[in-house]
Amino acid sequence: MNTRRQTIWLVSMLSLMVILSAYYLFTQDITGKDEVSDATHLENSAEVSSMGENSGTVASNTAEDGSEYTINDADQQVLSQLEKEGYFESSGLSEILTKRENRIGDEENRIMSVLADVTNDSDTSLEAIEEMAQLEEKMEKFSQLENSLMETYEVAVISEEVNDKYKVVVTSDTPEKKQAAEILDRVITELDVRPDQVSVEFVANP
Repeated sequence: MNTRRQTIWLVSMLSLMVILSAYYLFTQDITGKDEVSDATHLENSAEVSSMGENSGTVASNTAEDGSEYTINDADQQVLSQLEKEGYFESSGLSEILTKRENRIGDEENRIMSVLADVTNDSDTSLEAIEEMAQLEEKMEKFSQLENSLMETYEVAVISEEVNDKYKVVVTSDTPEKKQAAEILDRVITELDVRPDQVSVEFVANP
């Protein structure tokens, strides 16, 4: 786990260096406050687009602050499957996924705005890089857990709630306490959280 985080951190550092190098190339021959501002905006837009490409995006959406962000392949596939099988109308699973993507989009945009601001000192930029690494690691864990759970259940979605709490929603026509206990144990172990931070909800197949 530490090795993975270090790798993500190093890759993020290299990405930041590329961003800053591109910025100075873009602004080398530009003078005036307005022109520098335009170049900074261009850099920010390019980096957000790059983040989408790295995560393998296939659809776009709008975050709560009005900015554009993209839905990753894994969640887009789940959304398509939910729509195809009728979960949109009955279970509310699509709403959970949409809220999660909104939250991720807002967080990514906030972090990227910090990285794109060349007036920030190195400590602030490094903190933003670490935040991005933690966010990516968390989403990777969500994806792995959901894929693992969907070996048993038709659909599984992990929702991050307020106050660092998590809800796991799975489809099952015959839910049992044993199943809930197994899910809780897996989530607690993988996300390294306390039992009181996790809840499990079963919804019927449509």
